[in-house]
Amino acid sequence: MSLSAGEAVEVDGDIVAAGGDGAFGERAIAGSTDLFTLIKAGDGGGGGGGAGGLLWLRGVRYRSGMVVAVEGTQGQPPRYGPPGIEARTLFQQMLARTPSGTIAVEGESPVSRGALWGGPDLPYVRDLLATVPAVDVTTTAADAVRVQGASWPPVLFNNIASNGVVTVTLLPGFNEVEALWTGASGWGPVLQTCAPIRKRVFLYLPNTIPFYEFTVGVTPGTAVLPTEGSLVLTAAVTSRPATPSVDWDIAPGSPLDPGSLTRVGAFSARYTAPCGASAQPVVIRVKSSLDPSRASTASITVVPGIEVSGSAQSGTPADPTLPSINPDQVLTISIPAAVAAQWPERLLVTPDVEFERYEPTPQGGWAKSRTPVAGVSVPGMTALTVELPDGPTPVQRVRVPGHGCATLQVVPTISRLDPATVTFPQLTIRGAGFAPGETTVIYISGLVAPTDLLQVTPDFIVVAHRPPSGSEIRVRTQGGTSAGAVMP
Repeated sequence: MSLSAGEAVEVDGDIVAAGGDGAFGERAIAGSTDLFTLIKAGDGGGGGGGAGGLLWLRGVRYRSGMVVAVEGTQGQPPRYGPPGIEARTLFQQMLARTPSGTIAVEGESPVSRGALWGGPDLPYVRDLLATVPAVDVTTTAADAVRVQGASWPPVLFNNIASNGVVTVTLLPGFNEVEALWTGASGWGPVLQTCAPIRKRVFLYLPNTIPFYEFTVGVTPGTAVLPTEGSLVLTAAVTSRPATPSVDWDIAPGSPLDPGSLTRVGAFSARYTAPCGASAQPVVIRVKSSLDPSRASTASITVVPGIEVSGSAQSGTPADPTLPSINPDQVLTISIPAAVAAQWPERLLVTPDVEFERYEPTPQGGWAKSRTPVAGVSVPGMTALTVELPDGPTPVQRVRVPGHGCATLQVVPTISRLDPATVTFPQLTIRGAGFAPGETTVIYISGLVAPTDLLQVTPDFIVVAHRPPSGSEIRVRTQGGTSAGAVMP
């Protein structure tokens, strides 16, 4: 509009200039009904009002109302107080809105696990995978969704349904998905300054599962089992997808000899207790094959399946709290009453009993081995008697197969002292329960030096020199100390 000298324009009402944002900048005009502009800002983001600047009105006769300048791109409050109308553009209003809308992974909303929110805009975790290219984006405040990959150009999806849902397409790898307000229904320059309403990062991995839920319980959760007994543990699994797999193991912290575990089905395993009992329970663990951190446990207390009762008739055992025997005694082994009452297993009529004994080697030495010896069950089949084999080791781990182990001390005995005549002053000590390489001979004068023990076998010892007549001689092993024998 051009005015001649002496002419003026009268304005009755508010005059508002919205600050430029560099995208909508045009020459200031008044009276526009354009929803996006009302009054447009000046060129290049300055012009009418600028970022908080003054508005000069020349040739205008102002009758009533307010004159304001609205600053900046973000639509800050006006310098001279609130105007009577909303001076910001619709675009500026959208920029100031609180972000809204949700993005779902294949129809599943992210879930919380502990203190960690499993949202897909966090670093990749097992729960949050997109495994098909189609991902639903739900938004109530966007008119487009942009998908940007690491090595491919952005794609805009603006066919949002009436319920606010649009399905976008992902490519393998990380995808940045933004729900946007663009102010336009198509791709254009406005998109470069659009308002991000919601942003998510998806990791699309083909041939993986979409959303993983897994819980598992074990039956029985606790149990008491005799040594070498067994039971079947069953896992109850709730999983999505519905085709889970589990692994079984014995958890760290169990006894050094925890027994064994064998899978017998897709969700079951057989546990067999060890030969010896321990005060520490055995912990059996079942866990997700995909995510081993998701697991459940069962606690098994192993109790002795057999017990050995007895006391050596001659000599002194090394540990008075443990059962002991002399090599020529008959051993009695029984099933404890509590075990016999709870479990139906009984001894065989002629059960084998395994002992440890010394056997000669071709090189002239001695080696330890395990030897089965037939026992005899007593009436009731809950006890047996058995004789020790020749050359028993001093500390025995006696085993009855299928029932367990028990510790037994073998206390050595001296049967005869033979002073040598041809090899004077040597002495041969005869008896049983001696331990090659682990035997000490004691004279009344003290311990015999190991270098003076010329030969040690399970049933005789050759000593380099003999003590005086009438002296007492004893033999000591890990099983105990023999009764004294008097030197002739």
